[in-house]
Amino acid sequence: MRMLKISTIMIAMTVMLFACATVSETKLKLAQQSMQQGHYNQAFDHAILSLQSKIDHYDTIVLLPSIKMQAYAQKQSQIAAYKAAKDWDSVAYAYDRIISMNQSLQSTQRLLAAFILSERVADKNKAAIDRLLAVPILDVKLEHDRSYKYAAEAHYMRGKQDQLSKAYRQSNTHFMKALSFITPYKDARERADTTKNLADMADAKHYYNQAKQHVRTHSYRSASRLFGQSESYIHGYKDAYQLAEKYKSMADLADALIHYNSAQALALQKNYRTASAEFGRALSFRL
Repeated sequence: MRMLKISTIMIAMTVMLFACATVSETKLKLAQQSMQQGHYNQAFDHAILSLQSKIDHYDTIVLLPSIKMQAYAQKQSQIAAYKAAKDWDSVAYAYDRIISMNQSLQSTQRLLAAFILSERVADKNKAAIDRLLAVPILDVKLEHDRSYKYAAEAHYMRGKQDQLSKAYRQSNTHFMKALSFITPYKDARERADTTKNLADMADAKHYYNQAKQHVRTHSYRSASRLFGQSESYIHGYKDAYQLAEKYKSMADLADALIHYNSAQALALQKNYRTASAEFGRALSFRL
């Protein structure tokens, strides 16, 4: 029995090691494919996952320094283009990505450092590990923080411009975006609250007026829906809630009557099955 248990454990461990090796090899192949396609950031992610699955996958260890160099160069090239276009959101997100890559690389380097201390490694493989351990981390903290300030300021200024032109919903979006980069930022929170209230009031008024137009054309179902939308922006806006309920009831009554009359006609034609279904639809409205 004891031998059976030991054998079972050994088999399970073998299966697990094989699965890890399979995942690691698959991720390496994906990294190589991404490199061929010029997608170096994807290649970097695949290579990191390859080593996370099997830390001593030496083909990946050999390849990762080159992938890292090209991935960082590609990202910096993108940053230069974003800066030229003053697309500070994209600049900030690109620096976020570099910081994330730094963290992944450092984590992998720590695992490798621990591995090389605990295992006997051939000289050739040790040299490959040493090269990966020597790969420098690109410090972008200063540029990252600066890009966040530029992005926050750009959205803040856009928010103020939209607020002046009474584009309150757009203004609110920009103030909230500014706050997503730096919180607190100037008076962005107060302006965000103000513009949201103004935008909600404008939308409540807009849908209320649209609803009244639908009432005039006897489109009661649409009128009810629009009064409901008005109420959803400003709770208690005028009599929107009461009118939404009123015109829903009127629409339900009209639709129930249509189905009832249809059922009566079908029954006279002795289409009893279809007539029964129509009576059921008439009853489905809670009047």
